[in-house]
Amino acid sequence: MVVTTISARAQTPNIVLTNLGSGLSEPVAVVNAGDNRLFVVEQGGLIKVYKNGAFLATPFLNLTSVVTSTGNEQGLLGMAFSPNYSSNGFFYVNYTGGSPTKTNVVRYSVSAANPDVADAASAQVVLTQNQPYSNHNGGNLVFGPDGYLYIGLGDGGSANDPQGNGQNTQTQLAKMLRIAVDSATTYTVPADNPFVGNAAFLPQIWAYGLRNPWRYSFDRLTGDLWIADVGQDVYEEINKVPAGVGGQNYGWKCKEGFSTFSSSGVCAGVTNLTPPIFDYTHGSAGCSVTGGYVYRGAMHKNLYGKYIYADYCNNKIYAITTNANGTYTNALIKDVAGSGISSFGEDMYGELYVTDRDNNKLYSLTDTSDCSPVAHINTASIVSTCDTTYAFSTPYHPNLVYQWNLNGNAIAGADSAYYVAIQSGTYSVTVANFINACNNTSDTVQLTLGIIVQPTITGLDTLYCSNAATVTLSGFPAGGTFSGNGINGNTFNAQTAGVGSHTITYQYQLNGCNASTQLSTTVSTCAGINENQSANLTVIPNPNNGSFNIRFNQNQTETITVRVVDASGKTIYKQQHQVNAGTVNLPLQIQTKAGVYTLQIQNKAGKQQLPFIIE
Repeated sequence: MVVTTISARAQTPNIVLTNLGSGLSEPVAVVNAGDNRLFVVEQGGLIKVYKNGAFLATPFLNLTSVVTSTGNEQGLLGMAFSPNYSSNGFFYVNYTGGSPTKTNVVRYSVSAANPDVADAASAQVVLTQNQPYSNHNGGNLVFGPDGYLYIGLGDGGSANDPQGNGQNTQTQLAKMLRIAVDSATTYTVPADNPFVGNAAFLPQIWAYGLRNPWRYSFDRLTGDLWIADVGQDVYEEINKVPAGVGGQNYGWKCKEGFSTFSSSGVCAGVTNLTPPIFDYTHGSAGCSVTGGYVYRGAMHKNLYGKYIYADYCNNKIYAITTNANGTYTNALIKDVAGSGISSFGEDMYGELYVTDRDNNKLYSLTDTSDCSPVAHINTASIVSTCDTTYAFSTPYHPNLVYQWNLNGNAIAGADSAYYVAIQSGTYSVTVANFINACNNTSDTVQLTLGIIVQPTITGLDTLYCSNAATVTLSGFPAGGTFSGNGINGNTFNAQTAGVGSHTITYQYQLNGCNASTQLSTTVSTCAGINENQSANLTVIPNPNNGSFNIRFNQNQTETITVRVVDASGKTIYKQQHQVNAGTVNLPLQIQTKAGVYTLQIQNKAGKQQLPFIIE
């Protein structure tokens, strides 16, 4: 993978770190619970709450009595809130402790009486792993977009992976684990883990060949997993894992970064290694990578989409940009004096924070290179869907105001970070920061929706005699196709359909999308009625609702008798009419129930009759 490294220029972000308070001791992680609080993990065993601009006096949880932190890399190292925290109150911690010393992943619950305090008696051990040495414990805990808990463990420590754990697939060390939690049991293994059913691997393994994954995170937008893996003596590396893809071997100890570290022993014949997207050598760039996040917040235009990370040894902060051609560009964006950047974190809106272990600080991270907020529609630039609506979104922050636009014009009432489009067209969103009066308009998205008019059928009646004349059907929108018994093109023939119930379908296609509608009709034998229709006699319309016209040809001027007879032979209408020679049109209106009837015309020449239907 090609990575270009550039030094900071005016076009790159101008990072400002703002100290959020004092009173911390060796902070190593900062996380959020889906609300406006931050939770800071201290290596010695305390978790503190940052709320409304200050640290609360009472810790959220005190684990100092069970945490072993005698080694420089031991201690309380990670924390993650359940995706269902608002309903179940569960959170998870990762610490070293016990005898022999082991990694402990433990579930706790929030106090029922106070949301700013945990229930210290609620501990339930989820997973443990003996640690042969005091270093390379990993320690991070992250829930993925799939709802599963990802646990990154180092190779067990010492140096040069003396136990060969990196390539040993029967140990949890040097692995990324993926497990299902929040259940009554300690954990279960997801059925789609890559090595389930393979006896050569522990089923909870998601990926392997990691030396010491010191902070990893999921991209909020894409779901890609970014892993910062601390190197041995020469190289630090960044791995990027496509969303939902597991089973990778990242190569330790066969590889350190892109370079070969060992080719013998456990590395003899090892192939199909997954290289990092980027590595850097020890020296001026640093000596111990601290992983961060792809920025998906709303406040800083020039940070959006960049992976922000740092080096613990020299406090330099970098940004990796993913280029359109699949390459990556690395840039130094902040050089902070000293050392100790131990972790990054996000608040509920995706804004970034930094913990400094050596200086006992929690910082907010902002960019002053451009005051414009993020205006980015979270979809492709061209969208074609068979749905009749489409939901747009842009990153949200309460300090911003939003206006969605269609074909260059503001949409009335479309003033949130979300908008559901109901028509095709060209969309954009304008986002403004009302604090500094800066605004930004997104690139456009061309949206083509599917069929937004439900097709209809006209011309089909609910009841026909089996010898009824062929009828012509119409479908809307035009251009669709009819199907069903008795259908020939756009006509329905009762005789062809046959006696019984029939479903007629009209299907319409637009832009590759299909929509259809159906109507049912019944064909009857019209029992008890002479079905020899007179070509000289017509009922319009047929069927009808009892109001109809009679049309027939008359040879001479005379008085005729008009009868309507029901299916039982009973006369329900009888009237004489004086008519003239020629084409005769008589309007009739009959109050009766729905059914099949016979119209009879009696004159000097004889009788004509015709069955018809009243609905």
